[in-house]
Amino acid sequence: MAKRTKQGKEKGKLPKRLIASSTPAINLPDEIKSVTEQLAKQRSKTNPEQEYALVATVKGISVKDINDEFTREYLIVEQAKEAAGKAISRLNDLGIPTDIPKSYKGVMVKDDDQMAKIRENLKTKKDAIEKAEKMKKLRELKKIGKKIQEEVLKKRSKEKKEFLERVKTKPVSELFED
Repeated sequence: MAKRTKQGKEKGKLPKRLIASSTPAINLPDEIKSVTEQLAKQRSKTNPEQEYALVATVKGISVKDINDEFTREYLIVEQAKEAAGKAISRLNDLGIPTDIPKSYKGVMVKDDDQMAKIRENLKTKKDAIEKAEKMKKLRELKKIGKKIQEEVLKKRSKEKKEFLERVKTKPVSELFED
C-alpha cells in the first residue's frame, strides 16, 4: 500500500491532467486554420487596421542532428522568410503599405554631441593617415634626392678628372679655346 501524503493523495500517482496521452494535445495546422477562420469572421470590413497578424508556416522541418545549431538556425531563418513573404503579400492585398516611403527620414539614435565626437574622431584618424602618407612620400623623395646628388657628384668628379687629364696633355692656351 502506498504511503499517503498530507493532501490525502497517494505518492507516485499523477493527476489526470498531467498523465501523458497518446494523441497530441494540439494539431497545429488545424488549430491555425480554425483560428484564422475565426479572425476572418471577426474582421471588420470598414476598418482594415484591425487586422490581426497571424502568419505561420506549416511546412514541417526535419533536423537530422538536433545538436547541429547551424542547420537549426538556417531552417528557422528560412521559415521566417517564408512567413514574412506571406505577411507582406497579405498586407498588400489589404491595401496596407509595406515599403518605406522615399521621403522618410529616420530619427537619429545619437544626439548631436555624440555625432560631433564621432566626426572629430574620424577626422583625427583621417588626418593621421594623411600625415603618415606625407611622411612616406618625404622619405621617398629624400632617397631619390640622395641618389640624384650622388649622380651629380659623380658627374662633377668625372668632368674634373677629364679636365685634369686634358690639362696634363695639352698646353694652357688650347684648354680655353672650346
